[in-house]
Amino acid sequence: MRTQVSRIDTADVLRLRPAELPPAPGQLVLWPADQERVSVPVPVPTQHNAGELTADLSGAALTVGTWEVFVTVDGQGTQPVHTEDPGLSLADWSTYLTGPRDRELRVVRAPDGRLLVRMRPVRPYVEVSWIEVDDATITLTGTLAYTRRERGHRTAVLLARHRGTKHRVRMPAEVADGTVRAHLPVTELCSPPTSGSDAADTEAPHGRAPRHGTNRIWDVWLCPDDGQRSLRLGTHADDIPARKKQLVLPAARPSGAWSGWRIQPYYTMHNEFALRVAGPDADGHGDVTPAVEA
Repeated sequence: MRTQVSRIDTADVLRLRPAELPPAPGQLVLWPADQERVSVPVPVPTQHNAGELTADLSGAALTVGTWEVFVTVDGQGTQPVHTEDPGLSLADWSTYLTGPRDRELRVVRAPDGRLLVRMRPVRPYVEVSWIEVDDATITLTGTLAYTRRERGHRTAVLLARHRGTKHRVRMPAEVADGTVRAHLPVTELCSPPTSGSDAADTEAPHGRAPRHGTNRIWDVWLCPDDGQRSLRLGTHADDIPARKKQLVLPAARPSGAWSGWRIQPYYTMHNEFALRVAGPDADGHGDVTPAVEA
């Protein structure tokens, strides 16, 4: 069977729109794509509505990994399902992110056209959708993903954690109907730990503050004001792998007392949002070239 549209909705229902339905289609059967086939039947209604075949995967006992989709046909056994749909719709995935869930199901088109379903565990995070950089501020916009979205406006804290030490920088953020916005004053990330309000959280390497020009990496989290756990910032919905190797974001270059410093947003190997900071003597040119980076 070949489908023109293959999507999974927010209720984890697989919706297939075949180019032509086989006679008497039965249920869908999923097998692990890279293991010995052990059938996991997924109930499918025996009728279809306006040419659409649906299967509820919400209760399917799928383990982590990739599963190949087959359909049973009376008198012909099982047939693989092929699809013309690449399976990527940013609009669909923006909707899929809404609401709590602990696993994610995605449809994937194999190079030979076979329809696959990929399952992976997930946890709540902030999906970053917009990054704007000028020499004074880095502005972030994103949405709460895989967690409850409450109506209305509330304040929150954006927490930058200096990797390798206990130093933290807290900056205000706002959450409105699930949309997160924050403005990061870049010089806040240039300042070494001081005896200010974060003194209890501050511990520089080897008991001393980072020297002027030391490369630093900051991981960024959102701390809601309602006692919920902190949420990591990242970009995952578009399913672009290894974003770190494919995307270079512009760096902020503050002036005045911080002239020569560079604060550059980047993505880790896991597509999580972070910041690289370097002073004018980091490598002799003010470039951000940390010795260790993930």
